[in-house]
Amino acid sequence: MYADYSEKLAKLIVKYSVNVQPEDTVYISGSTNAGVLVREVYREVIKAGGHVIRVKLFFNGEREILYNYASEKQLKYVDPLEIEFLKK
Repeated sequence: MYADYSEKLAKLIVKYSVNVQPEDTVYISGSTNAGVLVREVYREVIKAGGHVIRVKLFFNGEREILYNYASEKQLKYVDPLEIEFLKK
């Protein structure tokens, strides 16, 4: 049931909402709870001729752990590779 819904939703996202075209570069991110949908969006982007340059999954409680246990230095850290990636 969820796979069918995720397939349909992924097609709606890729074909209509985002309108991925051949050679488009696409960054996909989502919660691990949305793993099935993320997979289907990935499939639809590939079928549309797009280039998936990154898939990033977040797990429930990730930010809570960071904010509860990280030092000030860790909280201020910004990954330079992420900055370059986002610029492009």
